[in-house]
Amino acid sequence: MLSNGKIETIPEEEIKNAIASFDPLKYYVKNSYIDMYDVNEWRVGIITAAENDRIDVHFEGWASKYNEKNVKVTEVRVAPFRRYTKGYTGQRKNTNRAFTYNQDVKKKMERRVRRLLESRFEVEDANKFNQFFRGELFFFVDSL
Repeated sequence: MLSNGKIETIPEEEIKNAIASFDPLKYYVKNSYIDMYDVNEWRVGIITAAENDRIDVHFEGWASKYNEKNVKVTEVRVAPFRRYTKGYTGQRKNTNRAFTYNQDVKKKMERRVRRLLESRFEVEDANKFNQFFRGELFFFVDSL
């Protein structure tokens, strides 16, 4: 950790406790982004349903006929968001996005970005930050 310009070390016991209490299932919740291997490449997926260790996934930029159901989150083809993907991973010719643009959506994004700037990007939860900044905000701007 960086504090007052100096690097602080985290006690080993604290690291062990953090690892022991890590629950990957809390990251695989409805409406969150994930990376998922499909056919021959990693794609961005949006979790449309989650129950226990199973999820339903819609691939961003693809028609719903490509959705996958009842996928176990511990499968090797499921990974945290943006571990393997970069940018847009949907169809190139026939993009299929469920995108809504209106003034309310625009204002909501502006407020969230303003809060991030005001906080100087100091966030409590790296996963939530990643979901918004590299997910929601990226797809919003990419769809304009």
